Amino acid sequence: EIDFSGATVSLANFREGPALPSDAVFYLVATDGADDIAALPENQSAYARQGLTRGYNFIVDDMADGQTPDKQYLVARLVYTGPAPEARIINEGRIAGLAFVSNSAGWLADHSYESADLNIREKEGGWEYASFGGADAGWQRIETGAHLDLTSSHLMLGRTAKRVREDGSLLYGGFIDAGFGHYGVRGDFGGAGQVSGRGNLRTVGLGFMTRRVRADGLRLEASLRGGQLRNRFRSYELTDTDGNITRYDLRVPYFGGHLGIGKEKKLSGKDRLDILLRYYYARQNGKTITLHTDERVDFAADESHRLRLGTRFTRQKNEYRYWYVGAALEYEFDGKARGIADGQYRLGEPDMGGLTGVLEVGGVAKPKPDSRFSAEYGVQFYAGKRSGLSGGIRLAWRF
Repeated sequence: EIDFSGATVSLANFREGPALPSDAVFYLVATDGADDIAALPENQSAYARQGLTRGYNFIVDDMADGQTPDKQYLVARLVYTGPAPEARIINEGRIAGLAFVSNSAGWLADHSYESADLNIREKEGGWEYASFGGADAGWQRIETGAHLDLTSSHLMLGRTAKRVREDGSLLYGGFIDAGFGHYGVRGDFGGAGQVSGRGNLRTVGLGFMTRRVRADGLRLEASLRGGQLRNRFRSYELTDTDGNITRYDLRVPYFGGHLGIGKEKKLSGKDRLDILLRYYYARQNGKTITLHTDERVDFAADESHRLRLGTRFTRQKNEYRYWYVGAALEYEFDGKARGIADGQYRLGEPDMGGLTGVLEVGGVAKPKPDSRFSAEYGVQFYAGKRSGLSGGIRLAWRF
């Protein structure tokens, strides 16, 4: 009797090429003569990847061959062909780009209105103009089914026009913005175990925003933005049989925007309470790439839909200085990255959907009441589906 107890069976990855037939069987050991297999190896299954994106599961078993009835065989029998679980890391790089675009849309709405409106004189009648600029930086960990760590910064420069009348005010603005980011992601998706990836992000775009504030404190606002997103990804652990790493360099259009409604209520003295509801939208276009193994990956267009409900308390120290503290709950309804390998194998889908809590503190100041220059500064803390912090300073000047 042949005793395999305590032994294990492993399979090396296959070189890229045509898929194995669904009934493939690998003959590992043949008994000699009439010997029987008394005990099978310790592991009853084995896994192997072909190329970078196709995975195989095998059952390790004994088998008799009808043509040679006096022998038994130890075999690995193919039972499943599909996407390699660890190839999901390719999609994790894509969701980093979506998170990057989505975050920048949020920073625009949450802070840039203040800096755009900060230095325009409240003179009733005609239009008044001002310029503004700002910079933000932050770090977040986003749970997507893996751990995604995203470090990013954004720069913005714009011009606004405002008209004040008895029934309230109307603000228009246009801007250019640029973003720079770095990310790292790691996770265990099954298959070959834990894999990681990293990459760099860059955006350049244009945008438009508007806000209407009524005399009773009701506020309506909206923004649109768009440009090009570049995402350079690499994974040193997802490799082919020659040890070459997985990488891609994507350039795709992105779009974003938001709609918001809020109401400001005056409290005692110079204190104010602001309640707001905002919807944020972001999209990165899809694209088809070919990896170095000649495997094709079709990335779908990915979208983010977020809803935020929050409040902000503001205390004004004097006519040109105030500070604020705010809190909000935010829910991501979509936030998935989707990709298909070789037209048939759907890669694992990272998902950043879920609930996040936000706490913010900051302030606004001018050097003196009639100054043409002003600044806003603030820090935001995140907990939940997204965790981390961000902060920045935004400047405005009138000329």
